[in-house]
Amino acid sequence: MDTNKLRDLLNQLQNEIQSAEPLDDQGYQMLKELDENIQVLLNRADNHSDDTLTGRLEDAIYHFEVTHPTLTVVISKVLDSLSAAGI
Repeated sequence: MDTNKLRDLLNQLQNEIQSAEPLDDQGYQMLKELDENIQVLLNRADNHSDDTLTGRLEDAIYHFEVTHPTLTVVISKVLDSLSAAGI
């Protein structure tokens, strides 16, 4: 995937995270950690992720799939893009 498209998708996810209102403490902590991980990734020159971010994204999909469907769709797109980019 083009670096700019991935960056745009990460920015979109970050915006969704920042506007989402988690229903519980676990959800709040998940969103906070994802936001921090995305910010680190956006600031890196090589755009390489690690297993921690991928795992957190997968956990977030499971946690928010019913309560935050838009957020879940964006997270899924990011995971697909990272996978397609070999990250």
